[in-house]
Amino acid sequence: MTDGSIRELEHGDLIGRLWSAALVIDDPRISEAHALLSLREGGFWLLSLRRKIAVGGRPVSEVRLEPGLEVELADHLCVRVDAVELPAEVLTLEADGFPPTVLPGVCSLTTRPRISLSARADPRAPCQIWSTGAQWRLQLGDVVRPLLPGDVWRVDEVELRVQMRAIGGVGPAATRVPGGVHAPLHVVACFDTVEIHREGESTVVLGGLSAQLISELAAFAGPVAWPTVARALWPRDDDEGSLRRRWDVALVRLRARLRAERIRPDLVHADGSGQVTLLLRACDRVEDRT
Repeated sequence: MTDGSIRELEHGDLIGRLWSAALVIDDPRISEAHALLSLREGGFWLLSLRRKIAVGGRPVSEVRLEPGLEVELADHLCVRVDAVELPAEVLTLEADGFPPTVLPGVCSLTTRPRISLSARADPRAPCQIWSTGAQWRLQLGDVVRPLLPGDVWRVDEVELRVQMRAIGGVGPAATRVPGGVHAPLHVVACFDTVEIHREGESTVVLGGLSAQLISELAAFAGPVAWPTVARALWPRDDDEGSLRRRWDVALVRLRARLRAERIRPDLVHADGSGQVTLLLRACDRVEDRT
């Protein structure tokens, strides 16, 4: 805080005016639930909930936290990041033939025709998982119960399990963005359409598979195995070879479109180990409106 006091916050903690917030700020300019701390993409992010926050005088809806960063919650009311310490482990979903996948904060899971994980709530799915910040929850049909590391359950005779894994053991290693000058990107994902805004440039609007692919990655908000995304795009395709061909063609076409619009094609980044993610610079931001 700018008053010199120090608070320790964890994933899921709220900053706001309510007494129940992890960081209570008694100021009328601060909303009851003003901002949320979230662990994703291998780091801690501060997400605005009611009003925009600002970094360096620039309004943003979210920002990755780094030591020394100052975030303005309201005019002349700032918090400063003193240190960032990541948890050693994260919760992953696993099954036979399904690679360990870090669970997003909310997800829905189906097993027919094959295992498919979607990073959004779908009441039609037989299984939904979400985090309250304090614990994970599992819903099977009308039954909701806590979800703990080591738990095993079945959906349509498919055995599913969750385990705690070291952050370094899942997803790609940190990737440095290549050099070059690029305007900051503001990606608005609405599933069937994606808008890419750039300062001083016309807005690029994507549709079809390109929009759906980016929207799926925006919903996961971090590295995910390409088959997980591909099966969400083509749920009726049961052939692994056909699915891979479709994926490769869609990715080539998307990157060609990005290149034609003078947007860096590595925005959709594959690390060579089967993981894919949106590769964002510090000044880029994504709004998931799916």
